[in-house]
Amino acid sequence: MPLTKAKTFTPTLALNKYEAGHYYTLPIIGTTTGGANVGNLVAYPIYFPTINIDRIGCIVTSAGGAGSLGRLGIYYPSLTACYPGQLLLDAGTVSVSATGNREITISQSLTEGFYWLAYLADTVVGSAPVVRQHSSYINSNAPITSANTNFQTGSFFRIGSQPAGSLPNPFPAGATDVAASGGCHIIYTRIA
Repeated sequence: MPLTKAKTFTPTLALNKYEAGHYYTLPIIGTTTGGANVGNLVAYPIYFPTINIDRIGCIVTSAGGAGSLGRLGIYYPSLTACYPGQLLLDAGTVSVSATGNREITISQSLTEGFYWLAYLADTVVGSAPVVRQHSSYINSNAPITSANTNFQTGSFFRIGSQPAGSLPNPFPAGATDVAASGGCHIIYTRIA
C-alpha cells in the first residue's frame, strides 16, 4: 500500500520537513492532556528556518465552557537567558469551547532562528478546557535544565495570573520551568 502525505496535524508523526501545508511543532514521543486554567501562560522554544507560517493552533481534547478562549502567539528569545523575550506576534484568540484542532489563520514571516510558541488561557467560562500536552519529547533546542536519565527535558515555562486581552510584552519574569514534569500545551504551526 503506498504512503500518502497527511495534511492534518498528528503529534506523534510530526516530522521536521518544511513543506507548504505541513504542520510543525517539537518532535514528540508521547502526549497527555492537561487543563488550561485561566491566566496560565506557557511557552517553549522551537527552531525555524527562514520561512512563512499561515496557521498557529492547539488541540482541545475536552471543551471548556461556552465562551472560553485560548490566546496563541510567538515570542522572540531573550538575549540573556534561555527564556522567552519580546513579543513577536499575538495571533489572537481561538475558541476552546469545542474539541479538535483549534487554529488561527496568520501571515508571519520568520527568519532563521529560535522562537518561543506561547498559549495563554485567556478566558475560561465555567469549566477549563483540556488541551493536548507533551508527555515525552525531544527538545534539542534548549539546554537540559534538570537531571533526567533519558535526556528528554528542555525548557517549557509556565506562569499564572496573567490578565485576559493580550499577550504580555515582554514575557513575564519569574515563570517556572516545568520541563521535567511535562505539562506544556502542544502549540503547532503550519508552513505557508
